[in-house]
Amino acid sequence: NRVRSYQDNQQQRSVKGFSMEKTKTSDLPKSPPTNSDLPVEVNPETTRENEKAFLQETLPQLDVEDKDGSGSDLKASSKHGKEGFFPVLKNRNFLALWGGQIFCQLADKVYLVLMIALINSEFQQRGQSISGWVSALMMIFTIPAVLFGSVAGVFVDRWSKKAVLVASNIWRGALVMSIPFLIWLTHDWYPIGALPVGFLMILLVTFLVSTFTQFFAPAEQATIPLVVEEQYLLSANSLYTTTMMASVFIGFAVGEPVLVLADSLWAKYGGHGGLGKEILVGGSYGIAGIILILI
Repeated sequence: NRVRSYQDNQQQRSVKGFSMEKTKTSDLPKSPPTNSDLPVEVNPETTRENEKAFLQETLPQLDVEDKDGSGSDLKASSKHGKEGFFPVLKNRNFLALWGGQIFCQLADKVYLVLMIALINSEFQQRGQSISGWVSALMMIFTIPAVLFGSVAGVFVDRWSKKAVLVASNIWRGALVMSIPFLIWLTHDWYPIGALPVGFLMILLVTFLVSTFTQFFAPAEQATIPLVVEEQYLLSANSLYTTTMMASVFIGFAVGEPVLVLADSLWAKYGGHGGLGKEILVGGSYGIAGIILILI
């Protein structure tokens, strides 16, 4: 009984305390409404006057920015688009790079045609299909792209771009010019398996030429932003891509007639051994290297 009476007293005290706190809170005076609680009336005339004042202050600042050149990006881009390739072609360094690209790209595309012509004239037997020889050649030409394509750019970033451009073309030209000598040197050697040693020399030269190409390509692409201003990069890259695609068409479409013409001119002016083809392709690499020295 004592425990129950004690619990009842405690419950009554808690109920009285809650009711007193509620009464005190409700008796507090309410704060008067502030300006933020009042409805705002918008005057249209005042709004228009404020807009006019803002425009009068802002327009002179925009004119000043335009005079400084900071607000004229759109006008400049439109102007460069109308000028086309002319600003890029006035750049002496880019002209040297582009001239080297023309000779180098043509030599790259005609090189495979030259190798097929050599296989046809030196190693293919009568009645034998040339597809096996060409397949081996194309496989060797592709392997350096797989092995060195991803790592060549790392080394090119550390080396001088101009040195890579010049050296890769000079070495490719020298390798192509050495093909007739290598074939003559190994013409009486015993074949290795079923393959003549001269054909293996062609495969070796093709592997080395393709390897140097893997270093030349990233160096050429990285040089364009170094010699061309930023606003002309689009025109420079467009001209670079157009030249590359045109060289593919010219190299594979008229490569064989050009090689035949080179041999006939070589023979006409007293040359022997049909070296006109190799001189044409190797000389194109050499000319590209000499032009790139001018950068």
